[in-house]
This record gives sequence, C-alpha cells and structure tokens, in this order.
Amino acid sequence: PRLIPKNVTATWLEANAPKDSAAADCVIGDAFLHEATIDSTRQAIGHYTKSLEAAEAQENEALKGLALFRLGVAQRRTTDIAGAEATFRRAMALDPNNSRPISVLVEMLIFTGQLDKAADVLRPAIARFPEVGDLKAYEVSLALAQGQAQLAQSLVERLPAQTSNQVVVSQIETPLITGDYQAAIDAWELPGVKAYESNRGFIGNRESSRAWAYALMGARETARSEARACVERLSDLPPVPDLIRGFEMIYLGHCYLFLDEPELAIRAADEAQAMIPESKDRYFGGLVSQQRVLILAKAGKRDAALVELERLFSTVFPISKSQLQIDHRWDFFRDDERFNE
Repeated sequence: PRLIPKNVTATWLEANAPKDSAAADCVIGDAFLHEATIDSTRQAIGHYTKSLEAAEAQENEALKGLALFRLGVAQRRTTDIAGAEATFRRAMALDPNNSRPISVLVEMLIFTGQLDKAADVLRPAIARFPEVGDLKAYEVSLALAQGQAQLAQSLVERLPAQTSNQVVVSQIETPLITGDYQAAIDAWELPGVKAYESNRGFIGNRESSRAWAYALMGARETARSEARACVERLSDLPPVPDLIRGFEMIYLGHCYLFLDEPELAIRAADEAQAMIPESKDRYFGGLVSQQRVLILAKAGKRDAALVELERLFSTVFPISKSQLQIDHRWDFFRDDERFNE
C-alpha cells in the first residue's frame, strides 16, 4: 500500500470513519507521513492533532500516547525541532514506562547538534531502561558525535544482542568510523545484523560497508569484489518507495567508487538526493546529503564537496565536525588544508 499515494486504507477511512475517531485519524496520518513530502507531512500533523484531541476527549491514554509519538516524528521531519521536543516530552510524561519517545528525542537532539541536552536525557534513561538496546546504541552515536572514538568502540562492543535498526546501524558503522576494519567486516556475521541484511533499504549496505573496510585495509581487489556484488544485488529489484530506494542508491554510489567509476558514483548519489531531497524530508534528506558529500569528495570533486560541507555545517541536522575528525573514510582528504580548516 505504501507504493500508492495516500494509500487505500486512508482513502477509505477518510470517507467512512467517524469524524471523532482517534484511531482512524492516526492511520490516515501515517499514510500521509509515508508519502514523505513536506506537504504530506503537514497534512499528517493535522490528522495526528485531531487524533490527539479525540483521544483526550475519550480519555484513551493508549491512543493519546500513540498520537503524541507520531506527531513528534512528523514535527521533526518538518524541522519543527522545538515543537517535536515538547511533544516527545509530553509523551514521556504520559507514559514514563515507554522508552520509545525517549529514544527518538535523544536521536533528534544528537542529529541537531544538541549534544549536552541529549546526554542529559540519555543518562537517566539508560539507568531506567538498562535492557533497551536503542538507548545504548544512541549512547554510541553520542560518543561519535563528540569525537570520542575509543569510547564509541568500547560501547558498541557492549551492545545487547538485540535486533533493532539502531543497534544494527551502530554495530556496522562504528568500527568503520573508528578504524577497526576487521570488526566492521565481521559485524555483518552477527545474528542481529544478518536478520536485517535482506531488508529493502539495507540491501547493498553490507557490500558497500565491507568495500570501504577492505579498501581502508589496503585490500583493493577484495574491495572491488564487494563493490561488484553490491551492483549485482541492487540491479533489477522490484520498485519501492523513494524513501527506501534512495538509501540503496547511496550504497550503489559508494560501491562505484571502488570500481573506479566516479561519474557513476556521483550519478547514483545525485539520484538518491533527488529521491529524498531535503526540501521534502529534511531529516532523511539530510542523512542522504551527508553521504553524498563523502561520495563527491572521494570521486574527486573536492571543490564541490567543500562547498557542500560548509552548507551541511549549518543545516538543521548538521554534519558533525567532531565525527569528521575521527572518521577514517575521510582520511584521503586530510592532505587538503581547506578540508582541515
């Protein structure tokens, strides 16, 4: 259904559901949110707000919590950071035993560069929810954003054996950033990581990540082999929403670098940015732009990469200067004083 704009479930609900149905408005909001444009996200916010009002009138605490969480996610996507933070904090106060709004709030604070505030929220949350892997994974993200490579690596080694998107991302990205390349290769054999490997949006990530690790180890031919496997895996796949395909195109762009095809790498990165532009989704679009600038630089477009980096330092979801200082994927650029400055 997500391939169909404003899917059939939402269309039916809009026509048939009671006007005060908190559940129906939440589902309709989800459908608009999946369209992943600023306009559709604003429409989602309207439906989540209606859902929240109906849930409050019905004294339905469960639906109120769900509507608050979804509303915060939508506000974050439109870069209403203050509004999203206030909404997530309302959700946290409503249900102190639910760690999910805490996790997303911490993620947002890290990605917007509010590192001290993120730490203030994260530390007591980890003490309260020691078994929640996502919170510990965001502790890794915080250390990376602060430029603390050794701390990040020690934290990732202690992550719980849970399968969640953020735990998996921490396990596969952290050793690549901190320079433990064998760990970056071996991470793809962890059971939780393997469970994600064939998910759309992750296809190609294994090969592109391992290609980087082998290349940084000096194993150029093995890196090329991984890159060729990435191109093969990402060919002729069934269509998926742009929000998913855009990340697959980024993996493709990385792999073309190791096949000595810089123009194809840039083309793939540009297509990814066209699929998930910051003008439509500032959050995920910003993540794509941060990957694209690395591809631009590695493909030899240093001047363009420097201009884009300067822009990315001042966006709502800025690239972390501290993380750039420790990320070994950028080592090729450190002979350029313009980059170091």
